[in-house]
Amino acid sequence: MAPLRWQERLDGLIKDTRLDAQGYLYDVAGLLNEMIADSVPQSRDAYRNWLVQRSKRFVSAGRERAAVFRLVNGLLWAVDDAVSAGDMRAQALWYLHEYGQRRAALIEELVESGARELARYRAILTYGRDLALLAALGAAAEQGSAPKVVLGEGRPRLDGLTMASELAWAGIDVTLGVDMALFGWLADVDAVVVGAESLSARGLIYRRGTAALAEAAYAREMPFYVLCSRADFMSAEYASGIESSAADPEEISPETHERIMVRNILWDLTPVDRISAVITGQGMLAGEALVDALRTVRVYPGLVGR
Repeated sequence: MAPLRWQERLDGLIKDTRLDAQGYLYDVAGLLNEMIADSVPQSRDAYRNWLVQRSKRFVSAGRERAAVFRLVNGLLWAVDDAVSAGDMRAQALWYLHEYGQRRAALIEELVESGARELARYRAILTYGRDLALLAALGAAAEQGSAPKVVLGEGRPRLDGLTMASELAWAGIDVTLGVDMALFGWLADVDAVVVGAESLSARGLIYRRGTAALAEAAYAREMPFYVLCSRADFMSAEYASGIESSAADPEEISPETHERIMVRNILWDLTPVDRISAVITGQGMLAGEALVDALRTVRVYPGLVGR
């Protein structure tokens, strides 16, 4: 791959709004694989530094930042015990080769666990579109035990509208409304269930407005669940700052007045003490068990202090 060619391709992936989160992540893994396959290892330390620096560039690019961090953090730990630069390159390529299968197995476990836990409820409320939650609800529908779903449209990208259509095709009854309507509809559901952009000891980073929903659910003594694989837990050290990430203001308003400032903030932070439990592939985690699990996540030393 020509010098910096990978950066141009990464920029293209970031701008490609046709890719959902999972498609983007797999394409990033493929791009990493090509970049490493074209590399020429020299000394072990030099090659390790090269991998760390490229990994940091991928993470800092912006889109799906937490998911890409988990990908490269796992890769760097996987090659850490390599005895030579050539061995490090080979282990990195093997890690990426197996990544899709490992990820698919984790998602399958999470979907099975989610379907089992969600089947206990008559109606749940969610926000926007989450692929793991969509799959878990679909699996519950196949078993004839899916709850009704209330969700917000997820402006400005209308991803909730997309998810509503997908749920309806799966045979699930859906109530779709504007995002602010969710607060008024809490009385009509049994639990709130959301996905995760990032889950760490600092809290849950997810779509802007989730923290307010969690607070409203807490005031009603209503369960607030997060559907997230344990492999997707983040270090609190690295998760810091993600909640302030902003997208293109033109997604909200292509044209505006000079006195109007458009802010397209993607995420907010929900404290761990507002999360009733996390649904993982191995079952529910709550309370001190959840906090302990979140604190065990390790960041590769070279990624610290990005």
